[in-house]
Amino acid sequence: MILRYYFQPKENFKGPLDGIIYSFLISLGFATVATVLYAYNVMGVHVNLLFLFTYALANIVFAILLGFFVGLDKTRKNRFIDSMTGLLTATFFHGLYILCFLTKDYRLLIILAVGSIIITILLTLKSLKIKVED
Repeated sequence: MILRYYFQPKENFKGPLDGIIYSFLISLGFATVATVLYAYNVMGVHVNLLFLFTYALANIVFAILLGFFVGLDKTRKNRFIDSMTGLLTATFFHGLYILCFLTKDYRLLIILAVGSIIITILLTLKSLKIKVED
């Protein structure tokens, strides 16, 4: 919501790379607060150490997925479709990440980590190649 309604209408928000940068910063702020809340059991959920160490990294991946598509809708005419694609992609990957810890399926977690890192690298490289008109 902050990315879409606060940062995207701004003049200096021009494309996918800006979307990735802003969503990255928003995600790190959220992940910091959430990790502290999980670590001190404020939320009433017991989590293991692996979750605490990987949660911030996973949120960076989800932020890149979301930021690319929200930034992409700034350069194209499909604003609703691109925004929803980013939201649904980030939601899917986040849900799969949580599912890995609920089911204790660490093989799936490794596959998810490798696959999502490859996807985020490709999206970041693609965002560098997209020409943004001033």
